[in-house]
Amino acid sequence: MATFMDKNAEKRAEQVVREGGVIVILYFDLHGPKAEVLQQLGTGFVQKILAEPGIIYAEGKIDEPIENKGVFSTSVEVIVIARDYPSIVRLCGLYTPFSIELIKPDKIVLTTDLAHDVLMNISTAAQEYKKYIIEKVSKPEDLAIYKRQIQNKIDLGKKLLGKKE
Repeated sequence: MATFMDKNAEKRAEQVVREGGVIVILYFDLHGPKAEVLQQLGTGFVQKILAEPGIIYAEGKIDEPIENKGVFSTSVEVIVIARDYPSIVRLCGLYTPFSIELIKPDKIVLTTDLAHDVLMNISTAAQEYKKYIIEKVSKPEDLAIYKRQIQNKIDLGKKLLGKKE
């Protein structure tokens, strides 16, 4: 495997893939006022990814920061082993890497349940971004209307779940 994982991690990765897991390399960019801060951010970032549900392993490499007009920038390459494909989709929705490289498996087959999970992850991430943007840019009266709409969605969801049971 052309990665920077040690042999033990590679063996574990192969086992996880046989059980339906996924190995990817995610690429992120970081920017800040000091090079040392970027190193700390990168390290903390990898630990945060590792703590996400469905993530079994995460290891990162941080490139040497470059400076341009007082702003330092770097990229972080994170190899991730996830329990399943929906876990990777969720991770990408939350952390928005600028690039993704699928290492293994060679083919992903989604059952209806897995496809449902993937689509729900995408929908949830989009809703969270929408909520964040609306809360930051809306006038108070527009925000109040939005919050009532959200409550109506919650109430409707509960009603639909009641019908399903």
